[in-house]
Amino acid sequence: MDVMLTGIENGQGLVGQFVMGEEMYTDITTRLAGLRRGIHAASSRTSALGRELYTDALFRQVSAPVEALDQRLAMLQSGQGSAGRLLQDNAQYDQLRAQIAAVRRDIGDARQSKMLSSPAAYDDFNRSLATWIQKVDEFNITPMMSTTAVYDNLTGLAKELRESVNDFRGNPRKFLRMGFF
Repeated sequence: MDVMLTGIENGQGLVGQFVMGEEMYTDITTRLAGLRRGIHAASSRTSALGRELYTDALFRQVSAPVEALDQRLAMLQSGQGSAGRLLQDNAQYDQLRAQIAAVRRDIGDARQSKMLSSPAAYDDFNRSLATWIQKVDEFNITPMMSTTAVYDNLTGLAKELRESVNDFRGNPRKFLRMGFF
């Protein structure tokens, strides 16, 4: 212990330098003063941090969405709006649930239908569908569908009919003549 105290008195080691010398004390004091100046500069009203510390802008920015959420929750609890009415009244929920149950029953009935449960009925349906497809294909290759003549004739007929109807609307007396012997 005596050796340790002698080392401190002679200024050896960090503790000895701190106790006996002023250099470490001055360095710490200088650093603390610099820290204090930095804190004062940062917390001045002109700095970004100071503006946030001395004004309520950040508080308003954070509290505005919270207040809006609180108002929306209050509206829901009071039964306002469609969502609020849904929370207050079980009728829509019960109706939706009944509709879902009806759809589930219909799907169950469809699964048990002869068409889905019987391979023979499925095969008959496929055969009749193939026959229909074949008939449509045969109709498409007829001369009536392979040329534009039928289309052109129908287009001309539609144009003449449109002109006749417009003429009738413009002068109906021209078409409605009554003649007596």
